[in-house]
Amino acid sequence: VRDDPDAVIVKAAERWTSTGVFVRNGDVVRIESSGTVQLSGDAADTSSPGGAGSGRRAPSAPMPDRPAGGLIARIGNSPALFVGADSTLRANATGQLFLGVNDDHVADNRGEFRVKVAAPPRGRQRR
Repeated sequence: VRDDPDAVIVKAAERWTSTGVFVRNGDVVRIESSGTVQLSGDAADTSSPGGAGSGRRAPSAPMPDRPAGGLIARIGNSPALFVGADSTLRANATGQLFLGVNDDHVADNRGEFRVKVAAPPRGRQRR
């Protein structure tokens, strides 16, 4: 994933990043992710796609009950899904797939995750 030109760059300081991938409800999407992000001004406050090393939560994050800093997804305007370090995600809606970092305040974040998304093949799509 690190050197893949097709990888989606999920910047830690942006709430949602479009993957350019359209999925349908029930689709199983393969996701490979790598990288480390910094979640605050504290250089030790870092996270892999699986979540913060400290295991801390962010009460106002999109998914407050899951580890802060973990990789999350959203399809269209559906509720967020926790991706973490998992390699598969089952779509809970039909629409554009977005990825982000599970944090309450993204403006002070640094770094990025590099993500490769593989959705089921489709015929021609009308947009």
